Amino acid sequence: MFANIRASREAPPALRYAVVSAFCALLNNVLLVGLVAGGVHYLLVACINLFVISITGFLLQAYIVFREPPTKKGFARYFAAMVANQLLWIASLHLLYDLMKIPMAVSGPTATVFFFIWNYVVTRWALRRNDADAETFRESSAATASANSDRKTAVRRVAFVSDAVMPWNKGGKEMMLLQFSTRLKRPDQEVHIYTMNWWNGPASVELDGVHYHALCKLYPLYVGEKRSTLSAVMFALAVFKLLFRRFDALHVDQMPFFPLYSARLVAWLKRQRMTATWHEVWGRDYWMKYMGGLGGMAGALIEKVSFHLPDAIVSDSALTTQRLLANGVRCRVETLQLGVDVKAIGAIAPAEYDSDVIFVGRLLPHKGVEMLLEALAIVKATRPDIRAVIVGTGSERARLEEKAHALGLAANVSLLGEIEDHNRVFALMKASKLLALPSNREGFGLVVLEANAAGLPVVTLRHPDNAARELIREGVNGYLAEPNANDLADKLVKTLNARADLQPMADIGAYDWSNVVRRLDRFLIEAGA
Repeated sequence: MFANIRASREAPPALRYAVVSAFCALLNNVLLVGLVAGGVHYLLVACINLFVISITGFLLQAYIVFREPPTKKGFARYFAAMVANQLLWIASLHLLYDLMKIPMAVSGPTATVFFFIWNYVVTRWALRRNDADAETFRESSAATASANSDRKTAVRRVAFVSDAVMPWNKGGKEMMLLQFSTRLKRPDQEVHIYTMNWWNGPASVELDGVHYHALCKLYPLYVGEKRSTLSAVMFALAVFKLLFRRFDALHVDQMPFFPLYSARLVAWLKRQRMTATWHEVWGRDYWMKYMGGLGGMAGALIEKVSFHLPDAIVSDSALTTQRLLANGVRCRVETLQLGVDVKAIGAIAPAEYDSDVIFVGRLLPHKGVEMLLEALAIVKATRPDIRAVIVGTGSERARLEEKAHALGLAANVSLLGEIEDHNRVFALMKASKLLALPSNREGFGLVVLEANAAGLPVVTLRHPDNAARELIREGVNGYLAEPNANDLADKLVKTLNARADLQPMADIGAYDWSNVVRRLDRFLIEAGA
């Protein structure tokens, strides 16, 4: 689709408008029908569509249809026109869907057709520049260039945007942000994190020299096994508050996609550049599996458009970088793998609770803990005293406990739940013999590095969506298993037998956080310029 739109730049204006508008209309209606089918009220979907379509439409109409450089004044007019159109569109949906009881699959497209021609008129008005606009644009561009020149030497006020943060929520992306924020700050630099109110207290708190700001109340991240659409949308809307905050660098976490759209608007209006961290690329096939039907199509489109929003991207694995480039990303993409605090982990004593195998992570279907239990049942046939601990919580816990009992593993497997103290998790790792990560989808797999730093070899899956496999040198710091219980069991036994000959810490020095954060600081300075 994007290739077709770019090619249309040489087509007549009417055709260019038709192609761009058709794309926006398609995106609008896929979002509408998909999210309504997923249980989201159409009024909330209309709010989502407002900033999604505003950002997408403004860029495409400016560069492709009218060939005008985007300006603050032009966007203000365009956004005002879109707000007015959205109100009229909602009114037409109320008439067709609520009053006339016409299905949304018909009401949405019908309402869109009425505004197709009208949008051309208001868009042309919004993006048309007079001489004064042109002069303003040239002056502001020169001023921005001067400011960017100053930023080449320092980024004094960094703003990170993420819906989830440590120490209140644990995970790979949260650990990455914690290390970035605490290690990045210098005496002349302030680091601010904008998130939800995880601490259930005042709007702003300071922890370890980092300023945390609650843009909205805490909305649960998950509904069952899936990410909450409501949480994503409400946080994205709250990100508009950054229009009234001061910063020199704006860095946004990829998940859950919607905040990228609102942050993009904020960056444009404040004439700042926006960078982002990208953990993984889902793609259409995974979206269809994750949400199904129209919801999956909507998610895939949201992700596809979001690839083109940042001015530069930090990717935390070579796999993610490869997939971003394959999806047509043209901005700078720098692979910046996660790290570990090698010295701190090395100083932790082993726990008194020893085991042969340990798993650490969320108990979600894609993490493969069910397969791990099946593999342990196979191993038990030759090693009846095999002991495993599973650290983490999630929607799968009750079912996994039942599975362990059904497989006769009640005496062999302990589900310890979530452990708040991360040092306690490292202590449990040091008291074990290997880490199992049977996940079929990992954006990076930070726990692999943490286990290696604790002296543990790792067994993970040879799966195309598992970026953690890139961290394994077979026969050195672990082994790769095929995604089935039998081969996983074989690799667990092989690792336990070869443990004395493995060197899990052989390459760990290259992943020390101090080296990673030094590269991020340089990236923020260069990307901001």
